[in-house]
Amino acid sequence: QPEPEERPEISIVPEPGQNGEYRENTTITAKCSYTRPVLSLILYFGDDNIKNVSSEDPGKFLENVHRVNTYFTHKLNWTDNGKYLRCEANYSTNDKPISTKKQIHVVFPPKPREELIKKSGLVIGMNETVNIKINANPKPTIKWNIGSEEITEGNTDAKKRLTISQTKQVGNDMWETSLTIPKFTSTDLKRSYTFRAHNYLGEQQYRIELKNGTQENSCASISEECLTCLCEARTECDFNYSCNDDYCGPFQISYFFWIDGGEIKSKITPLKGEKDWQTCGRDPFCAAQVVRNYTKRYCKDCNEDGIVDCTDFALMHQNGGPSCGIEPTSYFAGFKQRLDICLEEIKP
Repeated sequence: QPEPEERPEISIVPEPGQNGEYRENTTITAKCSYTRPVLSLILYFGDDNIKNVSSEDPGKFLENVHRVNTYFTHKLNWTDNGKYLRCEANYSTNDKPISTKKQIHVVFPPKPREELIKKSGLVIGMNETVNIKINANPKPTIKWNIGSEEITEGNTDAKKRLTISQTKQVGNDMWETSLTIPKFTSTDLKRSYTFRAHNYLGEQQYRIELKNGTQENSCASISEECLTCLCEARTECDFNYSCNDDYCGPFQISYFFWIDGGEIKSKITPLKGEKDWQTCGRDPFCAAQVVRNYTKRYCKDCNEDGIVDCTDFALMHQNGGPSCGIEPTSYFAGFKQRLDICLEEIKP
């Protein structure tokens, strides 16, 4: 059997640029090699098993009886940024496989969103903040145009009323820009809002439409029945549901969900090495308040059926508030079925 340190080798053609990056739409060919006989040699890209070469396959031992190779050719998309190429050699049915991995970094210009980004539920007289997320790598520079006035990030308008935030990173290649409007007025509704984002690879323009709503329809509170059933549909409301690197607790709260939900700190004792968001995620009371805050912040008729109800809150929870209007994933169908059963069972 091979020694553990004898790992598979991964080579990529072409090699990345000076900063270890590939441009979007670059076609790469990856080669995975192992110098000992193996039961199988598997190549993964992200979570996908893309090549599986068995030692029983004829013609796969290309250089000699002790070397097996497998190849993968792929045209890089911007969504490939941060994914790992991983080669796994299985040399025994009883031992843990030996693997090697390389991370792929993809640079790309700011990506378009829907033609008109609609932000609804804004309340006249309230202090409002409009948050918009876009994808780009590297970080884009953002300039807003409100009416005829241009405002750069980190600055205010001429009257020092409207404020544009510094662009901040909120994901692997996701950036958030925010417009803060104190004491939102009907005049604010009538203004035109656009912003441009650019990096050295290109530029994209975005249009925003603001819509007001009453205090009652602005998702000031999610019903306790909906909250309970979101928990039930997610994990059967298992308070002992463990944390992983991305999600935590009975509501499966993520770090960025916790951030947008107010960064609440739990009163329970954290586990050793645990972070604040993980402790809150494990605490059903803290996590529930995060969900309340999150749904209030991102209130939207996600499925555009004319009402904001528990289905919309479920879409916010599943797809994220800013993206709740996109086509749900295949997982959502089962999630929605469990949600509807729960709501029917607890109906007064």
